[in-house]
Amino acid sequence: ALDCIVSIGDLVWLDFDGNGMQGMDEDGVENATVNLYTCENGVKGAAFIDPNTSLPVSVLTDAQGNYLFETLPAGEYWVEYDVSTSTLENAADYVFTFVEEGNFEVDSDADSNGETGCFTMMPGLDDMSYDAGVYQPVSISGEVWVDFDQDGIHDPEDVSVEGAKVSIAGSNNIGGSVPGSLMVPVGQPIPETMLFSGQDGSYDFFGLAPGNYRL
Repeated sequence: ALDCIVSIGDLVWLDFDGNGMQGMDEDGVENATVNLYTCENGVKGAAFIDPNTSLPVSVLTDAQGNYLFETLPAGEYWVEYDVSTSTLENAADYVFTFVEEGNFEVDSDADSNGETGCFTMMPGLDDMSYDAGVYQPVSISGEVWVDFDQDGIHDPEDVSVEGAKVSIAGSNNIGGSVPGSLMVPVGQPIPETMLFSGQDGSYDFFGLAPGNYRL
């Protein structure tokens, strides 16, 4: 019966500011792969198989980042997102943003592995709120040197300082402080917060979520 048919969809988007919420100026991600899976009693199961093709159900996002699974039977499902197939430059460098940070219609539902939890689709329900946001981690780098002439410029005669202790502090755009588990989404590696400069005086803090930091 038609009233038993359901639809699932919405958006994969580029979360520029890393706050886990869709912004008006944030673009969709084209050509991301979205896979549909089944659940049973809240436990994740196998891929949903299209009865017409006997193949797992998978779609690509359109130019605006939208996707849609339609004419599905009511039941339990979960969704997996993969942006490595997308048109993003250096797509493999992107990570999934913070999960469920606010209004369910504009937040991200994908964990650090790009997976939603299990959810139930009742007969006749169309749910266009399953989204995934991604961002490119930021880095802060520089060099420590002895500025002999105090002109603020690293001249050839200036000497790099090896072994200088450099620490980072601040917060990401959802208020998680450095250091701490809220620096990056749960499940992603926690970046270093203290480094010693290398032989050439250089240091590099990488893997940070967008935010406000100081050294």
